[in-house]
Amino acid sequence: MARKAVDPGGDEDELPQSDRAGESVHPRANFAFFGHDAAEQRFSDGVFGTRPAHSWLIEGPRGIGKATLAYRAARALLGARRIGPRPFDCARDDPVCRRLASLGERDFRIIRREYDFDRKKLRNEIRAEDSRGLPGFLALTGSGLAARVAIVDATDDLNPQSANAILKIVEEPPPAAFIFLISHNERPILPTIRSRCRTLRLRPIAEEKVADALGIAGYQGEIGAAARLCAGRPGRAFQGAAELRAQISMVADRLISARSGQQDNAEFARLGGEDAETFEASCDLLLEKVVAVAKAASTGRAEWAEAYTGILHHKTEAIDLNMDLPFAARIIAGIAQDCARASLFSEPISGT
Repeated sequence: MARKAVDPGGDEDELPQSDRAGESVHPRANFAFFGHDAAEQRFSDGVFGTRPAHSWLIEGPRGIGKATLAYRAARALLGARRIGPRPFDCARDDPVCRRLASLGERDFRIIRREYDFDRKKLRNEIRAEDSRGLPGFLALTGSGLAARVAIVDATDDLNPQSANAILKIVEEPPPAAFIFLISHNERPILPTIRSRCRTLRLRPIAEEKVADALGIAGYQGEIGAAARLCAGRPGRAFQGAAELRAQISMVADRLISARSGQQDNAEFARLGGEDAETFEASCDLLLEKVVAVAKAASTGRAEWAEAYTGILHHKTEAIDLNMDLPFAARIIAGIAQDCARASLFSEPISGT
């Protein structure tokens, strides 16, 4: 499990926050950033260049670091002392960084799903009234030489009215103002919003970078295992990735035993077919276990080698051809089951 991180946001942090992953450090208070050096440099060039872009669409899957990067840029634009070597590295103890972390920075606004105090839960969407006042705020002159910055996290939560309100802002942002739109690519974005923004896409990072990020973030658990299942997205570890891996691992153990049933096949399909990253990580976990079985088995190694080849083939084909992932996961589970039943090895491998 992840260690609960305490943000310097006072009562704000006692409430659920739609832009925070589980119990991880909130992006506005997170100074650890790994694996997106080229994207950060492009972002810096785009906001500090001679002809800066003021409206940005930052895209990528959940947990990859989009909001963390947006807040890094916000600190620099708001005048925090930069310390290098990366363009958005700022001093943690700088007053701007402290104020931004506590949402006390007057030149910054966050637009997100808000907490409904009457219903005691987060709202399902960003409403038009949530962005009320944003045009006037961005039109004001920033303190000193600083700009004004707004972050929308995320465009996937906008309803039609709030999307149109944001469109009006990104069409003609004031010269000293910047607006960063976070997109998980889970819901379509208005083409008119996309066309008026500079797009920055973040890709999954290397596994060792994920492990580094989890270590810095104080992740409590098996970092190596979590890094593999995160599939290049550190934030997933704080969204239940470790728990998901444990579930998949138990199902995979049953699949490679001769006692597995159809319920295990269906469970592997349900868990492993959630998305492309989970599918790939689940298949890799099953492949690791197949290798362990083959090495420990006194007979049937050729059958396990054949199963390994079959699983690898179907995994690659499913990803390359954009197949139905639960269906592909069910086929892969069946390969492991059939091999286990045909072999003499009937005990699951533990600790793999």
